Amino acid sequence: YNTVGDRWNFSGGLSFQRNDINGRREGDVYTITEDVLTRFPSDGERSFDETNYSGRLTLDFKPSEKDLFSLGFYAGKRSKDRTADILYFNNSAYTLSDPNTLLYSFQYFNKNLRIRKSDFVLGSFDYAHAFDNEAKIKASILYEYTLLGGPTTNLNLAYPNTESVLQEEYNTNDNPLYGLRINLDYTFAPLPFGFFEMGYQYRNLDHTGDFVYERKNNSSGLFELVPEFSSEVNLKRSIHAAYLQYSTSFGAWDITAGMRLEQMQRDLSLKDKTGTLDVDYALDFTKLFPSANVTYALNDSSQFKLAYSKRIERTTTFKMNPFPEREHSETLEQGDPNLQPEMIDQIELGFNHKSEKGNSFFTTLYYRKVNQLINRVNTVYNDTILNRIYSNVGKGTTLGLEVGTEFNLGENWKNLASFNGYNYKIKGAFDNRSIAVESAIYSINFNSTYVFSDTATLQFTFNYISDRVTAQGVDSRFYSPNLTFVKRFWNNQLTATLQWKNMDMGWLNSNEQSIMTSRPNDFYTLTNYVYEVDIILLNLSYNFNNRKNKSKFIKSEFGGREF
Repeated sequence: YNTVGDRWNFSGGLSFQRNDINGRREGDVYTITEDVLTRFPSDGERSFDETNYSGRLTLDFKPSEKDLFSLGFYAGKRSKDRTADILYFNNSAYTLSDPNTLLYSFQYFNKNLRIRKSDFVLGSFDYAHAFDNEAKIKASILYEYTLLGGPTTNLNLAYPNTESVLQEEYNTNDNPLYGLRINLDYTFAPLPFGFFEMGYQYRNLDHTGDFVYERKNNSSGLFELVPEFSSEVNLKRSIHAAYLQYSTSFGAWDITAGMRLEQMQRDLSLKDKTGTLDVDYALDFTKLFPSANVTYALNDSSQFKLAYSKRIERTTTFKMNPFPEREHSETLEQGDPNLQPEMIDQIELGFNHKSEKGNSFFTTLYYRKVNQLINRVNTVYNDTILNRIYSNVGKGTTLGLEVGTEFNLGENWKNLASFNGYNYKIKGAFDNRSIAVESAIYSINFNSTYVFSDTATLQFTFNYISDRVTAQGVDSRFYSPNLTFVKRFWNNQLTATLQWKNMDMGWLNSNEQSIMTSRPNDFYTLTNYVYEVDIILLNLSYNFNNRKNKSKFIKSEFGGREF
C-alpha cells in the first residue's frame, strides 16, 4: 500500500512465500588412505523447503522543497530446510596392491536435515537537504538485528532395514548478529571545471555463535558432546571508509575519478567446549581503493570507455569457523579463521554503438586479478569422510572479451544477445601443495521478446555457462531456458504472467550441474545436482488504482548475506 500527499509519503507491505524445490543428488567418491582405496557411490533426494514472511514500511516527510526525512522498518522470519536422504549403495574398500581382494562391502542410508532460520528486525532513518547553491547533503543510519540458527540432524541407518540406527548426530548453531551502518555524503556546488563528492561510512558487525555438536551413544541412548566439533565463535568487525570523487565533462570527454580509503579491524575469537582452546585471530589494515572512468564520444551514436576499479570482497562468518558441521554423511564443512578478504583489480576497455533504428552493439575487453582468491577445497578426514574447507588458494586472473548486440526483427520483435569468453588461471597453494590450473570459459545470454499488442508479450530467455575450473577440479556447464507470456487486462490494472521455467521436455539437461574435485593419490569426488525442470508458474498482479508505486523499502545489509 502506498499513499502520497503534499508532504507525506507512506508505504507498507506484507509478504508471505513458500517455495519448495525438489532435487536429486548423485555422487561418486573415493579416498586413498595408505594402501586402501575406499569407494562410496550414492544417489538420493536433495530438496529445499523455504518459507518467508515479512512486513515492511517506510515513511517520508518533506517539510520543505529542500528537506526530506525518511523512516524505514523491516521485520520477518525466514526458514530454509535442506533435505538430503541419500543411499550409499556400494560402500566398499580394497587394497591398491591387490585390487582383486575386496576388504568389505555394505550399504547404508543417510538421512540428513539441515535447517537454517533467520528472525530479523531492521530500522533506518535518513535525512537529505538541498542547498540553494545546488550542493546536497545526505545522512543515513541503519541498525539490524538477526537471529540466525537452526539445527542439523544426521542419521546413518542400515539398509534395507532402516529401523537400525548406525549413527545419529545433532548440531546446533545459534548465532545472533548485530549490524550498524552510518552514512554521510556531501555533493559540492557545481564548479566551472567539474563536480566534487565526498562521504564517510561506518559499518560495525557483532556476530556471536554457539555451536554444539552431539553424537548419540547407542548403548545408553543419550547424546554426548563431541568437543572437537563444538565451539564458540565470536566475530567483531568495524570498517571506517571515506571517499572523494571528481567528475567533469568537456567536448566529447566524460571523466570520473575517485579514491576510497578504508580502515578495517576484524577480531575473531574461538573457544571450544572443554576450555582447552581460547584463541584470538586479528586482521587490521588500511588500504586505498582508487577508481577511474573515461568516456570518449566519437559521435552521437558511438563511444569508447576505459575504466579501472579496485575493490574488496569480504567473506561471511560461516567461512571462518574452523569447527566442522556435518553437511551429510561424507562431508564435514568448515572454515578458515585466517581467511583473508579477496582483493580485486579490474580494467576494462569498451566500445558502444547505437543506431537510429534502435539497434545497438557493444564490446568490452577486460582484465581482472583477484588476490587472496577464496575457493572451496577438500582434504581427507578419514576413509569415508572429506573435509570441505573455504580457504585462500592464491591468485586468480581473468582475461576476456564480451560482445553483445540488441537488434529488432520488425517493429514487434526485439532481441538481445551477448557472448562472454575469457581465459581463467588460478595459481597458488593449499595444504602445502601447489595449485596451477587454467581453462577457457564462455557464457551465452539470449533474450527475445515479441510484442503481440500493447497488452500482450512473449519472451524467451536462455542463459548458458560452460565448464569452469576451480582450485581442485571443475564445475560443469549450467544452462536454463525460460519462456514467459504476459497479458494485461482492465486498463493494465490486472497483469497475468504465465512462465515455463527450466524448459527441458525430457531431452535437455536443464537446471543440472556437476561438481568435481580431486587430488592425486588422495581423493576424488563427483557430485551431480539435478533440480526441477518444466515448472509452470502463474502470477496474477492487480493494482487497484493503476498508479506507479513509489515505495522505497530498506533491505538487509548484514543478515541476508550470512543466511
